[in-house]
Amino acid sequence: MLTRFALDNRALTVAFLLIVLVVGPLSIISHPSREDPGITIREAQVIAQFPGMSAVRIENLITSKLEEKIREIPQVDKLKTISSVGQSLVKITVADRYTDMAPIWADLRNKMDDIQSELPEGTIGPQTFDDQGNVAMASIAMTAEGFSNAEMYEASKALRRLIYARVPGVRKVEFFGRVEPRVFIEFDNVRIARMGLSANAILSAISQQNVILPGGRIEANGKTFTIEPSGDLISLDEIKNVSIAVPESQSSVYLSDIADIRFAYEDPPSKPAFWNGQEAIIISVSMVDQFNAFEFGATLEKVVTTFNAGLPVGFKLDLVTWQPREIEAAVLGVFNNLWQTVLIVLGVVIAFLGFRTGLIVGAMVPLVMVVTVLVMRLMGIELERMSLASLIISLGLLVDNGIVVAEDFANRIQRGEERIKAAVETGRTMQGPLLAASLTTVLAFMPLMLAPGGPGEYTRSISLVIAIALLVSWVIALTALILFCLWFLKVGEPIDDEQAYAAVYYRLYRGFIRGCLRFKYISVVAAFSTLFIGVWLFQFVPNTFFPGSERAQLQVIVELPQGHSTLATRTVTERLEKWLLDKERNPEVDSVVTYVSDGGPRFYLALSPVDGTPNTAYMLVNVKTSDDVTVLKDRIRLFALNAVPEAEVFPKPMSMGPAESGLVEYRIAGPDEKVLKKAS
Repeated sequence: MLTRFALDNRALTVAFLLIVLVVGPLSIISHPSREDPGITIREAQVIAQFPGMSAVRIENLITSKLEEKIREIPQVDKLKTISSVGQSLVKITVADRYTDMAPIWADLRNKMDDIQSELPEGTIGPQTFDDQGNVAMASIAMTAEGFSNAEMYEASKALRRLIYARVPGVRKVEFFGRVEPRVFIEFDNVRIARMGLSANAILSAISQQNVILPGGRIEANGKTFTIEPSGDLISLDEIKNVSIAVPESQSSVYLSDIADIRFAYEDPPSKPAFWNGQEAIIISVSMVDQFNAFEFGATLEKVVTTFNAGLPVGFKLDLVTWQPREIEAAVLGVFNNLWQTVLIVLGVVIAFLGFRTGLIVGAMVPLVMVVTVLVMRLMGIELERMSLASLIISLGLLVDNGIVVAEDFANRIQRGEERIKAAVETGRTMQGPLLAASLTTVLAFMPLMLAPGGPGEYTRSISLVIAIALLVSWVIALTALILFCLWFLKVGEPIDDEQAYAAVYYRLYRGFIRGCLRFKYISVVAAFSTLFIGVWLFQFVPNTFFPGSERAQLQVIVELPQGHSTLATRTVTERLEKWLLDKERNPEVDSVVTYVSDGGPRFYLALSPVDGTPNTAYMLVNVKTSDDVTVLKDRIRLFALNAVPEAEVFPKPMSMGPAESGLVEYRIAGPDEKVLKKAS
C-alpha cells in the first residue's frame, strides 16, 4: 500500500520530494517547447516539367503516367494533379492510419526514378518533395541593393555554413527566391539544317563531351595517385570549343561557329521572392524535434546579428518570421493562465477548508505540476498549447484527490483516532475509490487521443497530460499529502458525528436534500427540465473545432487564370505590394514578403502552402497587432476587386489546429471538360 510505504520510509519520501522540487523547475526551463503539437504531415508533391508543352499534352504524356505509377503505392489515399503549360504537379496524400512516412516516401522516390525512362525525352524530373512537414523556426530575408541575385546567393550560402556550424539543433536550411544560372546557346535553325545538323544532335554532342567519370588510380612506390579526367566542361570557353561533327562530311565545326553562347540567369525567374517590394533571397531555418525553441532562437539570433554586422554595405538581413517569439508568446500566455488558475484554486480551497487545511492541500498542486512536467519530459511530450492547456484543465480535477484525503484524515482525528492509524486507514480506504474516480476522468478524455489523423495527433497531448496529472495526484495524495497532514494538520477537540455536521452549510445542505426527497416528483421534473433547456441553449453557442489564431499576420493568395506566366503574376503582386506598403492607406502594415510561383516555407503548422504554379503567388503581410488583421483583410478584398480585376485575391488570417479552418473543397469528376467547367 502506498500510504504504508510512505509512512515507513519517510526519509526516502522527503528526499524524493526535495529532488523533485530542485530538478523540476530546472527541467521546465530547458523543456523542449513549440507553439503547436507536432503532427505527421502525410502530404508530398511530385513536379515534372517540360518547357513549352501545352497543358493537354502535359496531362496525357506526363501527368497520367505519374498518376498510374503513384497509384501502385498502397498507402496513398488521395491524388490531386494540376497540369499547366510546361509543368505537371501531383499532390499525394497518405491515409490517416499510417504514421511512419519514411518508407512510404522512399517507395515514392524509387517509383519516380523508375518512370523517368517512360516520360518524353526532355522532361525535367520528376522531382519529389516529401519534407512538407518541416516548420521553419525562422525565415530571414536577404536583400542587397545594387547587387545581383547571384551575389546574394553567395552571401546566403556563407550564412548557411555559419548556421550549421554555430547553431545546435538545426534540421535544414533552405533558400527561396534564388535565380538559377544558365548557359544560353542560341543558333539559327535554318543555318544548322543546311549543314545537316539539328538541335538534338548539338545537345547530344555537348552531353557526350561533358562527362564526369572516375579516372581510376595508380599506385607507385607505396603512394596512390588519383587520375582526374578532364572531360567535363567547367568554363564558357570550353563550351564554345566543343567540336560538332558535320554529317556526311569529314569536317567538324566549333560550337561557337554556329551558335551564340553566353552565361546568364534564368529569365524570367521561375520562383522569385520579394521583401517589401525588393528582390530577395529568403533563408528558411528549421529545427530538429525535441529541442528547446528558446535556446535555439537565442543562438540563431546571435549568429544572424553577427553575420549581418559583417556584410558589405548594401547587404541587409531582415526577419520575415520568427517562431521563437511566437512560441514564447503562446507558451508564456498559457503559463500565466496556469499560475492564475493555481492561485484561484488555492484561494477557493483555503476559503472552504480553512487556512491550514487549505495550505496543505494547496501545496500538493505545484508539487503535482512539477512531477507531471518531469514525466512529460520522460515521455517526450513538449510544452505547447495543448499540453499546457491540459495542465490547466487538470488543476480543477487533481485537487479533488487532495481534498478528499485531507478531509477524511481530519474527520478521523476529530473522532478520536490516533494520528498514525488515521493516516494508514485514510490511505487504505481512499486509494480504491480515488483511483476509480481518476481513471474514469482519464477515460473520458481518451477519445481525443484515439481520433484518427491530424486532429487526433494535435489533441493527443490533452489526453496524455490529463492522465499523467491525475495519476500523479493520486500517488501524491496517498503519500506526500498524508505525510503533510500527519505533520501539520491540527484539529480541535474530538467530537461526535452530530457535532461534526452542525455547521451552517451542513444544515443548509441537509435542508435542501430533505426538500428534494419530500417533493421528489417536482425535483425529478426540474432536473430533467434543466437538462433539456441546457441542451436546447447549445444551439446559440458559437462552435468551432479550433479557435482562430491571434498571430499578427495576414495571408494573401493571388491566383491568375491557368496559362499566365510568372511575369504576369509578378505584375499583379507588385501592384498589391506598392499599395500595401503605402503608410497613408495601410498604416497597420509592417512588412510584406512575396513568393511568386511558390508557397514559401511552412513557418506555421496549420499553414497550407499554395501550389507552386506560375499563375499563383503567396504573400505574407506582417501587421502591428492581431486586431489589425480583420480590418486589413476587408480592405484588401475591396481594393483587389477594383484594382486587380484580372486575378483572384484571397486575404485570410492564420488558422489554429492541424489544418486550415473553414476550408471546404469539392471535386467534380467526369469525361467532358465543358460539362465540368459549367458544373463548377
